[in-house]
Amino acid sequence: MGRSIRPFAALTRLGEALFPAFILIASASIVALGAAIVAGGSLGEPLGWACLVAGVAIGGSYAVIGDTLPAFVYLPTAAVGLAMLATNDWNARDDDGRWAACAAALGVAPSAKGFVAGFERLIRAVGVKIALAEEFAGVSPEQLAAQMRAPENLPMRQSNRRAIGERDLLVIAERVLSQG
Repeated sequence: MGRSIRPFAALTRLGEALFPAFILIASASIVALGAAIVAGGSLGEPLGWACLVAGVAIGGSYAVIGDTLPAFVYLPTAAVGLAMLATNDWNARDDDGRWAACAAALGVAPSAKGFVAGFERLIRAVGVKIALAEEFAGVSPEQLAAQMRAPENLPMRQSNRRAIGERDLLVIAERVLSQG
């Protein structure tokens, strides 16, 4: 009789390796982001140093105790949530029906307008800090738009559902800075 294949054992081992890899890659990325912000000086040194410290804390806590605070893992996710919150209604202006399933999953009217309202309710309900005035103190919409225009952010802009024009960058930057 041949050897049996135990797929769940392989998946378990893979899963055990993915979490540490995620933590270490995420912490290294946050450190790199912080270093780039500090070196570039375009978004302000305090934000860059905060990223550097957070990245070292994430990787360091995992290396020392084998785990990390869940809040560290969710920081990048919160940033994406805040960006979506600032741009959802802009992205959903033309409701071609794509938003219906997402809106229904949030328990709101199956439309783009329903999704925008449901997503905002969800972000607020989970306690994500929405007002970023302190974190972006001294950063103007023009400076943030310039950072969004940087070549390293081109792939992110190109992956958006709507084409992002030059004027759109300033509108989005103003929204991000004025959320509350």
